[in-house]
Parts: sequence; structure tokens; C-alpha cells
Amino acid sequence: MKLYHKTSLYYLLFSVPILLLASFVCYYIITSEVRDSNNELLLKRKTQIERLINLNDSVSLNLITRTGEAEIIPLTNLSKPSQLFADTLIYDANEDEPAPNRLLVANVNTKFGAFQIRVGGSTIEFSEFFEGFLAALF
Repeated sequence: MKLYHKTSLYYLLFSVPILLLASFVCYYIITSEVRDSNNELLLKRKTQIERLINLNDSVSLNLITRTGEAEIIPLTNLSKPSQLFADTLIYDANEDEPAPNRLLVANVNTKFGAFQIRVGGSTIEFSEFFEGFLAALF
């Protein structure tokens, strides 16, 4: 076996595992950044809705709830402020299939009482992202 072939074989044996490991690390970092970005956007929307509730801006709140951007549910008693992020599927009529969404459910106390705010936002389909990532990798 020539030296060139031997060197190429060693290079291949070392580079393939490193490439696979690096691709998994990159995939994890990218999906983590996308999730963090979605969470920040949902938190900003929740803060904006909370501000509108404190301002008693019923016109803006009606617009937000009618468009389906958020759901505002009055609570009967004051509760401990909390928030929970979740991944969910919501039916998308345009594509005629369920689409992945990120959901924030937060209990907030305002000067007008306690409310539960549900804010959702679409996110990337990780299966399609993974296919695109693999295509770019190869």
C-alpha cells in the first residue's frame, strides 16, 4: 500500500468521527439558539400584554385575542406569578397539517386582578431543519 493511500485511510478514519461529533454539536447549538430566541419573543409579547392589561387598553387586548395571538383568561384569585414554556402542535389550515408551536403560559397579577396569559408562536419544524442540515453537511 502506498504512503498516500495509507495517509488517506488514516485521515478518513479520524475525520469521519470528528465530523459526526461536530455535526451533532452544531445541531444542538442551533436548535438551542432557536428555542431561546422563540422564548425571548414570547416573553416580550407577554410583557406587552401585561402592560396593556395594566393600562386597561381593552381595544388593543380585544385585537390581540381576536387575532389569536394570545389568550387572556381572568383568574378568580391572586396566584403566585409563574410561567411555563411548552412545545405543542397546532393545526395549520394553510398546510393542512399540524405545525410545531412554542407556547408560553403565564399567571400574572395586575392592578385589575389575576390573569393567565397564553402566548403562542410558530417555530421551525425540527424534522425539516434536520433534513436540511444533513443535506448541507453532505
